[in-house]
Amino acid sequence: MASPSLHVWFLLLILLSFISARLYDTLETMIGDFLDQIKLLIIISPIVILGGLYILSAFNFNSNLNFNRGGSGPWRLGLLLVVMLFMATYQSDFRERWFPMMV
Repeated sequence: MASPSLHVWFLLLILLSFISARLYDTLETMIGDFLDQIKLLIIISPIVILGGLYILSAFNFNSNLNFNRGGSGPWRLGLLLVVMLFMATYQSDFRERWFPMMV
């Protein structure tokens, strides 16, 4: 049984490169759309988690499970996380406004 000629391998390589480029373009668009849809969920999730922890700690199911031992609670940390996520999301906009000469 003879192996395929060099021309056949070259043709298969070209077809494979076109198929992979098309697949990459399609997947990039799908992933971009998906991330745009869940961006708000990602930003809001720390607030929801901290609110749930605050509500659970108010019920005091177990006396050993107390989330408010260290001071004012997790709200400062939650606010810091939300601000950092906001700044990371809009990093390029902040860079253009605050440091216009560096762009």
